[in-house]
Amino acid sequence: MEFKDNLKKLRETKGISQQQLASDIFVSRSAIAKWENGLGLPNKESLQYLCDYFGVEEEELIPEKHYENSLIDKNKKILKLKLIIFSTTFFALIVTSIFLRLLMGVHQDERFNNHNVPPLTINGIETNFCRKGYEYIENENGDIVYQSYIIKHPPIYIGITKINKAEKYTVEVNLSREIFGIGYYLDDNYKIYGSDSPGRLNLKPFDLEIKNGEFSLPNKANDYPYTLIVLYCSFGDLFVSYFYVVDMS
Repeated sequence: MEFKDNLKKLRETKGISQQQLASDIFVSRSAIAKWENGLGLPNKESLQYLCDYFGVEEEELIPEKHYENSLIDKNKKILKLKLIIFSTTFFALIVTSIFLRLLMGVHQDERFNNHNVPPLTINGIETNFCRKGYEYIENENGDIVYQSYIIKHPPIYIGITKINKAEKYTVEVNLSREIFGIGYYLDDNYKIYGSDSPGRLNLKPFDLEIKNGEFSLPNKANDYPYTLIVLYCSFGDLFVSYFYVVDMS
């Protein structure tokens, strides 16, 4: 069995929670959750704590000769996971969107409310439309597990928070580990410019160069009535996309 399976089996056999194990070996609960979900490996010190705690040899948890290779493989999986998250987000922008009902206030999937979405503003204005990409949530057993979502977009962006054209756009959001964004040009009907039909997105987004929390729109944006801005923020255990429409008039 892999390390993640060995660890989970030992913990469950001992009848303890992830939180109890984390406290006993001086790591965070999220670290235990990531190890058991195959998203990371403990360092040598934590590995020794685990062996002492469960009364097993390192070879029983993870063979020494495979440790370094496994660590490299896990890091590759984490990177691949991040690419999958981005690809899923991008794919949702280039395929037929599912019609969604726009509600007033920040949009969240009511089935998954373990995390409140942190507020984000552009030039002091908070958006009324955002979507979760993934998060770590607590399941019915009290364990933290990884949950991903397909970020769904409306076919027409008329109901999304609108901001005025500006030379610079300043983004303010707390606790984000990383932030990047893309833009789309919209026609007079608030649809992606050049779309064949409502919800049909074209394949020509442009990247936003966000530096020190600021970005500008390309000069080409002045040729279109509106520009859709999508900002992607990672909060460590939560990934969120935020939407704005810029009125270019």
